[in-house]
Amino acid sequence: LMGYALSLSVAGSVVLQDATTELIRTPLMPAAIGQPSPAMGNGILSAAANQVLNLDVTATGTVSGFIYGTEE
Repeated sequence: LMGYALSLSVAGSVVLQDATTELIRTPLMPAAIGQPSPAMGNGILSAAANQVLNLDVTATGTVSGFIYGTEE
């Protein structure tokens, strides 16, 4: 995971997880206001090969945006 730009249709946070382990949580965002990632340098490496990157929210809503990175 090297970065993201996300927004949520309701006020809350977006949580990115490596399988079930939390990697990063966005700051609390107002409804429909985007949040770019902080500078992440070389990014966050997954704990194991073929792990699923999951996305969760702290409030029921629709997530929009993108996530980017590289594959090793």
